[in-house]
Amino acid sequence: MREDLDGLRELVPPPARPQLGDQTWEWLFTRLGSRLPADYVEFMETYGGGAWAGWLRLWAPLDAGDMGLAACAGSLLGAERQARAEFPHHYRLPLYPEPGGYLPFGDSIDGDRIGWLTSGSPDEWQLVLMPRHEDEESRLSGSLEGTVLQWLSGRLRVAGLYRFDKDELAEAATFRVWGT
Repeated sequence: MREDLDGLRELVPPPARPQLGDQTWEWLFTRLGSRLPADYVEFMETYGGGAWAGWLRLWAPLDAGDMGLAACAGSLLGAERQARAEFPHHYRLPLYPEPGGYLPFGDSIDGDRIGWLTSGSPDEWQLVLMPRHEDEESRLSGSLEGTVLQWLSGRLRVAGLYRFDKDELAEAATFRVWGT
């Protein structure tokens, strides 16, 4: 949503050169087998891959290397499939590319993950957090930029997102580009 991205730009100015990677969006869409939500594409073109508040890491979408979205998501989903085969009762959600499957695009320094549930068209996909220490995912309403804005402003409290105390909020609103 445009107003959320504008609000986030006011809170945390975007970098002069977002770190996207050297590939194209079409390369990524082909690699993943799907387009991605338009608000995600705009968000990443504004900020690129990097770390929010030193905690939430969003992978560079067009990076063909080990730290890019395609490689990180593929690696994580492969590990999840292996674990699901051994412990199916711990995995309630399908994994992408299964219909409605979970597709990650970032993680936290604590091992929590963020992604989408891929039901419907990409612009209908729901954001979801997969907390490392919780039995259930946290399904989010709204856009990625709105979620980040609310979180950094201290207005979003859900399992899987670091909870800032009021003294931390002033320093929390940061973004660090990959490699800086």
